[in-house]
Amino acid sequence: MNGHVTKKGAKYYVVLEMGVDPETGRRRRKWHSGYDRKKDATDALHELVTDVRKGAYVEPSKETFGEYLTRWLPTIRETVRANTFESYRSAVEVHLVPSLGHHPLRQLDRSTFSTYYSELSRSGRANGGGGLSPRSVRAIHVTAHKALRDAVKDNLLVRNPTDDAAVPAPVRSATPSWTAEQVTTFLRSIEGKRLYPVLLTLATTGMRRSEVLGLRWTDVDLEAGTLAVRRVVSLDKYKPFLAEPKTDRSRRVVALDPGTVKVLKSHRKAQMEERMAAGPAWQETGLVFTAVDGSILHPQTLSGAFERLAKSAGLPPIGIHGLRHSHASLGLAAGLPLVIMSERLGHSSVALTGDVYSHSLPSQHQAAADQVAGLILGGAG
Repeated sequence: MNGHVTKKGAKYYVVLEMGVDPETGRRRRKWHSGYDRKKDATDALHELVTDVRKGAYVEPSKETFGEYLTRWLPTIRETVRANTFESYRSAVEVHLVPSLGHHPLRQLDRSTFSTYYSELSRSGRANGGGGLSPRSVRAIHVTAHKALRDAVKDNLLVRNPTDDAAVPAPVRSATPSWTAEQVTTFLRSIEGKRLYPVLLTLATTGMRRSEVLGLRWTDVDLEAGTLAVRRVVSLDKYKPFLAEPKTDRSRRVVALDPGTVKVLKSHRKAQMEERMAAGPAWQETGLVFTAVDGSILHPQTLSGAFERLAKSAGLPPIGIHGLRHSHASLGLAAGLPLVIMSERLGHSSVALTGDVYSHSLPSQHQAAADQVAGLILGGAG
């Protein structure tokens, strides 16, 4: 078995000579998708020839990308979280199928996706309002990469054409947060309101909104002053439901300060009164923070209420996630160890915490410089 590289138009193709068909007596050839550079086609030829000799050769699929995606999407529904599936579904139905669905699966290459991602960045909005953000483009890339990785596993493709595609670099912008004085002003302005306990807990623990809303009373030990993150509230087509945390690092025990413990004890009594007042209409979820009928408090309801309350207090808008950032920034600026804050926040790594909150660490770097210099220069002096 051998093969060669040929050029058609602006593309290079790999042609494998598969021998003679015993029934027709004709030579059998397999063509593989066009490549932008001759070097890429030559490298692919060597890999394909090696695969044939090893018995691992995958014949090119005649299926279109759109046909494959439409078939692939239902197969992963039960293997990923609901919100992850919705992200995949949106990318497939809104972007990938309409734009690239007509391409034969076997003719997809790096250039196809690099060009497509560039177009999305310039004019990818469905309403024609301009380009998509780097984060949105990367979300579409993640979907395409996942789908085509599965196509490789199913022996429909030899390689994943998105592996080397040019994807917009992530742009990390500083998430707005409040000063300690602003957090204090906000909490004082809402004291006595129904949402005060949940917003206070967000501010004093640095927990994610989904984690606080997923708290059950069985996860809280007010005598020990701790709570455990074991459930989160997620959304499936805007409907909230309880789910498992995404990562093992997210499952953690968070220490509570005495002031938060006191508020939660009062909140538990107030919730019992709400339950009595609601009577048969009460939905027993066992959650610490609920809607007035005991059902799951919708994340968007909480976020909207927070934004209105912050505006009423005359504070700069930060979004509800800004309470988490405020907690982390204030803790690190006060000199708390990075590893402790990382564990408290449930980050996947200490490096992530340091990267996200590097703006809060200058005072610690200065202290380190002063202490080490003191040891060195003090000894020399």
